[in-house]
Amino acid sequence: MKLEKLNMLKLALNTLALVSLLVLPAVSTGCGGDDDQGKGGLKEVVLDSAGPRCMSFASGTPGTNCEEGAFDVAVEPWCTEKPGLCGDWAETTFAELDQVAEPPATGYITDGCHEVTPQKVIVFKLKNGKFAKGIITNDIYTDDGTACNHKITLKYVYPM
Repeated sequence: MKLEKLNMLKLALNTLALVSLLVLPAVSTGCGGDDDQGKGGLKEVVLDSAGPRCMSFASGTPGTNCEEGAFDVAVEPWCTEKPGLCGDWAETTFAELDQVAEPPATGYITDGCHEVTPQKVIVFKLKNGKFAKGIITNDIYTDDGTACNHKITLKYVYPM
């Protein structure tokens, strides 16, 4: 009888261990909610219109080769309140990255550079057929009377 109870206890513990291995990773959300922001994970980059001002999402590295076709996103040194952003992008009405699960079907800026609203989610349609989503969390604008500069912090998820 004691051996039968011991075997049942072992079976119950093994079942519990197996269930915890299968279920717990599926329901874990991480500490801050930013751990799992889509397929690519949350990343951050600083683009500076006076320095490395453009980037390809695939490389994730800011650069200065901002010729047509060499980048997915670039910030312009415009003397405007909002930063000027180049690329094939659509601004959404959402303020949180996790509120945008799918890329919009329409509304993409494809004819050059336009002002963008910080703190709004932007979806980028990339040349490689993939999408990225991002949000400008900080924009430092300076105007010294001879030149203007926007230095933006972009949090993004690639691929979306």
